[in-house]
Amino acid sequence: MLPLNEQAYNYLQKLILENHFSYQEVYSETKLSKELGISRTPLRDAVHRLAQEGYIDIIPSKGFMLHQMNRKDVNETFQVRSALETYCPEIIVFPYCSTRNCIRFFVSSVAFGSQSSEEIETLSCFSAFFSRMQSMSASPLSC
Repeated sequence: MLPLNEQAYNYLQKLILENHFSYQEVYSETKLSKELGISRTPLRDAVHRLAQEGYIDIIPSKGFMLHQMNRKDVNETFQVRSALETYCPEIIVFPYCSTRNCIRFFVSSVAFGSQSSEEIETLSCFSAFFSRMQSMSASPLSC
């Protein structure tokens, strides 16, 4: 069985993700702890964790509100997403390739029609990469 603070965290996170909270309302730890049937301490731990993760903003002596994203938050989100989207394909492709220069060889093979054994291996790794990406995305399109 999960500790009470983890149960409280999961409960609050679910309410947030399922849009049960309003951005204009201040929520009371006391009221929510009674609703959950637990003391305020585990709920307070969950609230602090959610605040650290950016889901909510704590209002001292009052409770908490949902965090409203601002321009800085949106920029940070896109920066992280951009970094992940360029890093992840390399991590997925690397196990299929014997060299880190897969992209260079792939481009040269396509552009110039080369057929060296290293480039054929690279084409094979990209085929595996695109097949893996397709299966992970559940896309009906084929590469």
